[in-house]
Amino acid sequence: MGRRGGDWGRERRTVEFDGELEPSDATLTERAYREIRRDIRDGTLEPGVALRLAALRERFGVGFTPLREAMMRLVTERFVLVSGQKGFRVAPATREDFEDLIETRVRLELLLVPEAIARGDDHWEASVLATFHMLSRRPAIDPQTGLLTPGWASAHEQFHRALVEAATSVRMKWIWLWLFEHSERYKALLARAGGIAGDDRAAHERLLHAALARDVAAAADACRDHAAVFQARVRETLWPNG
Repeated sequence: MGRRGGDWGRERRTVEFDGELEPSDATLTERAYREIRRDIRDGTLEPGVALRLAALRERFGVGFTPLREAMMRLVTERFVLVSGQKGFRVAPATREDFEDLIETRVRLELLLVPEAIARGDDHWEASVLATFHMLSRRPAIDPQTGLLTPGWASAHEQFHRALVEAATSVRMKWIWLWLFEHSERYKALLARAGGIAGDDRAAHERLLHAALARDVAAAADACRDHAAVFQARVRETLWPNG
C-alpha cells in the first residue's frame, strides 16, 4: 500500500526552544508562518485584508526578516498575494476561485480514492475507521461562537487524508492536500457566515462505508455528492446573488 501516517504531508513540526536561549530566525519564521496561516485558514484574517508587516511584527513579536520569509512561504501556497505597490494581502475568496478549487480537488480525489481502496490493507482500513470515529465524536460548530471547532477541523482533515493514504503518488497527495486546505478556508468562511447547520456526519458515514466495502463506484459517488453539497452551501451563503 502507499505510505501511512504523515509521511507525505507537509511538515507540521512544532518547534520548541528553551526560554533562556535566543530563538533563531528559522524558528521565528516558522512560528509566524504557522500562526498567520492558521488565522487565514480559519477566517480570522479575512479575504483581501492587507497584511502590514509593522502590525504583524507588533502582534507576533518577531522581526521584519522572519516575517517577510513567512509571508513569502504563504505567497507560494497562494494563501497570500503580493504586489509591488500594495504589499501583502490575504488571498481573496471569489466564486471563480472556489469553483476551480473544488472541481480540481474532486478530480484528484476520483483518482486517489479508488487507488487507495484497491491498495489499502488492514492498516489503511483501521486508519479510516479510527479517524472517522474521532471526527464523529467532535462537534463541528462551537455553540458560543458559531465557528468551526479546532478539534473538528483537525479531525476532518485527518479523516479525508486517511481515505487517500494508500494511493501511491506522493506528489498527487501533496497537491490534493494543498487543495483540501484551501477548500477548508472556504468552509471556515461559510461557518462565519452562518451557513453550516450540521457536521456532515451522514456524508462522512457514506464515504466510510463505501471505503470499507471496497466499493469504488459508491466511493466516487460519495465524493462527488459530498463536494456538491458543500459547493451549493458556499454559493448560496457567500454569493447569494450569483
